This record gives sequence, structure tokens and C-alpha cells, in this order.
Amino acid sequence: MTYTFEEMKPVFDYFADVSDWKNPINKSISFAMMCSKGWSRGLINRSIEHFTATTPTWSPIRTNGYFDVEWNIKSIGYRMSPAGCH
Repeated sequence: MTYTFEEMKPVFDYFADVSDWKNPINKSISFAMMCSKGWSRGLINRSIEHFTATTPTWSPIRTNGYFDVEWNIKSIGYRMSPAGCH
């Protein structure tokens, strides 16, 4: 699926380090938060990939017994990516 810059920017801003957007990403999000913002896993992945040139990893941190309801999302960030300034 294709997303616009206007769709991806607020998603990336949610996950990015406010002190420096090039820093690694390490933030949690709940299914309820994703639903309230209208964000899909695909949109989150594409947003982080677009701004950091990396694919984020998702680790479940909470389940309701049937499915995951909260995840920790990590990325090495733009600075450490192949596209970053080393």
C-alpha cells in the first residue's frame, strides 16, 4: 500500500526521539492507541522505513490471552542505517 507524506509524518513523529529524530526508536504502542489514531501496522512500518531507511521490529509486551494488545517497536534509527551519516 502507498501512503502519503502527510499520513506518515505524524506516525513517525510519535515514534521518533524528540531530542533528535535520527536516534534509535524504542517505543511502545497499544492496539487501542493504534485504533484511536487510525494507524495500521503497515502504516507504522512504512513511516519508520521512510524516515529511517530501516525496518522496525515488533515485540509483544502484553497479551489478553488470545492476541497481542501492546507492542514495543524498535529501529536502529536513521543515523545508524545504511543511509545515515556514520
